[in-house]
Amino acid sequence: CYNQDSLTHSYNPEKFKQIMIMYRYLFEKIKELEIRDDASLRLAYTILGNVRTCLKLEAYYLNKNGFRVALKNIQSICADLELQKLINIVPKNRLSFQQNILNIALRYKLVLLVYAMSKIQNIKKHGRID
Repeated sequence: CYNQDSLTHSYNPEKFKQIMIMYRYLFEKIKELEIRDDASLRLAYTILGNVRTCLKLEAYYLNKNGFRVALKNIQSICADLELQKLINIVPKNRLSFQQNILNIALRYKLVLLVYAMSKIQNIKKHGRID
């Protein structure tokens, strides 16, 4: 059941920044507690999933925010150095084809491709073009 008012699906222009703050905090906790290496990898998968949600929300709220704002926000997400490191941590063979293409688009900062893939995901999920 899709709940547009949930924290996951509600639009917040600061969501990506908040996700990265959470990532830094949790990564420090993993190091501090000397938890196994796979904890870092699991955290990377989770954060990348959250980033994909941010990207889909930028595409979904295009009508509200405007195309330029959406592209600017996607561009700033692509340019984030910590995100670039996360993309390189995750083994390519453990991701779906579509996730790998998205990661390539993020790595090379192909903003329009990132936008298009996010829009396609919204269409697949909601069955309509907004």
